[in-house]
Amino acid sequence: PFPGFQSNDVVAFVGGEDVVEMHRLGYVELLLTRALPAQHLRFRGLGWEGDTVYEQPRELNFPKWPEQLKRTGATVVLCQFGQAEVLPGAARPESFIAAYGRLLDALTTQVPRVILLSPTPFERGSGMRPDLSVHNPGLAKAVEAIRALADQRGLAFVDLFNAPTALGKSAPQTRDGWHLNTAGQWSAARRIAEQLG
Repeated sequence: PFPGFQSNDVVAFVGGEDVVEMHRLGYVELLLTRALPAQHLRFRGLGWEGDTVYEQPRELNFPKWPEQLKRTGATVVLCQFGQAEVLPGAARPESFIAAYGRLLDALTTQVPRVILLSPTPFERGSGMRPDLSVHNPGLAKAVEAIRALADQRGLAFVDLFNAPTALGKSAPQTRDGWHLNTAGQWSAARRIAEQLG
């Protein structure tokens, strides 16, 4: 359970490409700032395309997570992983959760208030793109494992996978079957704001 935002919180976005776009588009910032104007929330984007729980490649001498969070003044972390980790060739579910746990250890060393966002569902890609939705059963298991990890660690969990009213519309919510398009980002931001109260 999320204890709530505090005055002057700095919210850091951590994750892969959808998180990079989430920060770039600013929908989450808009909805949280509008709902909590007196809190004077600030936001920092620390997500990188290609980041997974297993690896977050950075340039030589790039600081470790605790130092990055300290330098940005982060007090809350919004963290999303799981889609890339369930695709064929990825490690077993136990390895995914163990790696996620190690990443959370690094994050919570500096920032104890972490919100775990579930991945969003895959969709059938348009045109010649593959039908990634065939991976949703495996992704559903990963979502439940992430939920259990959040419960075990006393962290907030936002379910973006099992949100049919938000992400199950007839119009595509992704641009390629995987990464959210603008409409998908807006739907996800609304679910994040709603589930955080």
